[in-house]
Amino acid sequence: MTSEARSPRALMAAVAAVIAAQVVLVFKAPINWDEYLHFSQIVDLAEGRLQWGLQTLHARLLAWVLWVPGDAIAQIQAARLAALACSAATTGFVVLLAARFVDRWSAWLAGLAYIAGGYVFAHAFAVRPDPFATAALMGALCLLAIGRLSALRMAAAGILIGLAGAMTIKSVFFAPCFAGVALMRAMEAPDGPWRRLAIVAIAPLVAGLVFAATVTAHGADASGGENGAAGLSRRAAAFLADAPLLHARYAAIQFLLTPLVTFGVVATAMVWRRLSPAERFTVVGLLAPLATLLFYRNTFPYYFAFLYAPVCVAIAPSLALIGGRLWRAAAPLAAIAGAVVLLLAQKPIVLDGQRMLLGEINRLFGEEVAYLSHVPFAPRHERILPHFLSGPGLARYLEPSDPAIARRIEAGEVGFVLADSPALKAALIGDAAASPLPLRDVEALSSRFISHDGMIWIYGRVVCPAEAPVALDIARAGPFAADGGALEIDGARIEDGASVVLERGAHLARAFGPRCVALWALPEPPGPPGPSFRRAPVVGFFGAAGR
Repeated sequence: MTSEARSPRALMAAVAAVIAAQVVLVFKAPINWDEYLHFSQIVDLAEGRLQWGLQTLHARLLAWVLWVPGDAIAQIQAARLAALACSAATTGFVVLLAARFVDRWSAWLAGLAYIAGGYVFAHAFAVRPDPFATAALMGALCLLAIGRLSALRMAAAGILIGLAGAMTIKSVFFAPCFAGVALMRAMEAPDGPWRRLAIVAIAPLVAGLVFAATVTAHGADASGGENGAAGLSRRAAAFLADAPLLHARYAAIQFLLTPLVTFGVVATAMVWRRLSPAERFTVVGLLAPLATLLFYRNTFPYYFAFLYAPVCVAIAPSLALIGGRLWRAAAPLAAIAGAVVLLLAQKPIVLDGQRMLLGEINRLFGEEVAYLSHVPFAPRHERILPHFLSGPGLARYLEPSDPAIARRIEAGEVGFVLADSPALKAALIGDAAASPLPLRDVEALSSRFISHDGMIWIYGRVVCPAEAPVALDIARAGPFAADGGALEIDGARIEDGASVVLERGAHLARAFGPRCVALWALPEPPGPPGPSFRRAPVVGFFGAAGR
């Protein structure tokens, strides 16, 4: 059977089925910790507390999700649908670009290899800048690779590139892709390459202007102070690995989950002689982003939704080698194998736990309260350190040896802490040896917060029976509720379950009875959480795994 006779209809149906499965995962898969982070930036922009103008343009693009009825999880799921729409568009661009080199069947196989490609399948809908930037970059490549070159088309490509760069600085990794396609178009010109290269040069010029204007305008609403060239340099350097192949295990798993893509990359050597010199430049340029696995720090599973888009175009000539009825049937199965594995591995119970955690936080704190955590599980509340405990974030925090956590606690600004990382768990129980935080931070966390359920720690003090009243240094003014017995505070008796308003400063307290009494910084005792909340996990395979 000739390549022209191969119908892509079955592959088109497979792509549609994969996207339909992703729609289901939008509402079933746990929320990744980065998704909470990026959603919290949407809330921060709306509340006027956005820290950085760099790599937060998605907060403006997705501002509408805050109008979606429901809690933060429902709004994150609405944002996921927008991200998935961009990933579907990226799949279409992969097919269009691949069709520039191969027949329609092979082009659609490349598109299927992308959208069903292991971690791509699991993270194509993640609330991150990546799906939006990837769609913009692949759309710009289509404008460059397909159709007549014109100043207007290159200006449009430049706008897309500039916006992608404003969304994520790793868009620069696509530079070899654009260089390869530009050289291909120049070498194909019957009247010489220079006129075409001059037209193509419009794209990077416009991209630079759009990037600068967008970052400047968007960053005007940011207050973090690192939005200029120095901030860009610092943020970029933080994501360069301090060792080659820092997360090689993720790349190895991804290559195993995507045998068709792995075959396509390896088989490039087999088709090399069949390619024209111009096409060779393009294939090399489209494969070049694979080299980022050697030095880019954040090569986590979600990264492959960005990385695989040009790679799946590059392997299209290799996929065109597939012939024979048996191989044509096996190839789509190989394309979706990783998607099936990850679909079976996901755990909806984790999302249930996240929803219960958010519900418990909303029950305890009806008004906005500043808090500390690794994952911004409560995006409606202000997190005092926006990037605390991410890899570069923790390094930046520890660099000046400034116990900012303790200072915020001592100023009475922290209402609760989520024990969602080993460093915070160790600090909250006073294990200074197991926590990388400064000793002053550990002391402030262990002495001023009481465990509600092991995960939520609320500002408060524990008063134990003693012959004489004990001194309490209260940093957070407001209502405090006695829980577990009666207390005497500054000479006034507070019954179990009652509350009293305490000002900042020193107070004398004494417990009545044989037991220690908790004094919560709440209008009333929190009460026990439900048993289902205590059992349900909040992290999982797709979920809020830290780094």
